[in-house]
Amino acid sequence: MGGGHAGDGLRLIRRAPDGVPLNTMAALTFALGSALAAAAGILFGVAYPVLDPYMGIVFGWKAFVAAILGGRGSVMGATLAGFLLGFTEIFVAMIFPSTLRDLIAYSIILLILAVRPHGFFGEPYSARLRL
Repeated sequence: MGGGHAGDGLRLIRRAPDGVPLNTMAALTFALGSALAAAAGILFGVAYPVLDPYMGIVFGWKAFVAAILGGRGSVMGATLAGFLLGFTEIFVAMIFPSTLRDLIAYSIILLILAVRPHGFFGEPYSARLRL
């Protein structure tokens, strides 16, 4: 994606969306994300050979929490929140029983969101209708 037309189009959407085929870029982004998710699912299935419809739900929840905590539309914030969630879970498991690590980690994240509801790098926004 670094030097081709598709990568340039995806970067150009952020700066100046005029003249960029938005539907094509949205389809390309969806296809790329789906391909990465499929590769991760295959690798996870090879590492843990148990077929279960809920085998990735914990990872999905953690990714969702990291995206919300990072801020709306902020990749840097989601990355920081993912690292914070991981470090919190590891340190909590060192001190408390490991069965409480998710409870304590998510409680800390709820406290952070109570203080800063738009996430780390998100911008405050209102729910007004913008036409």
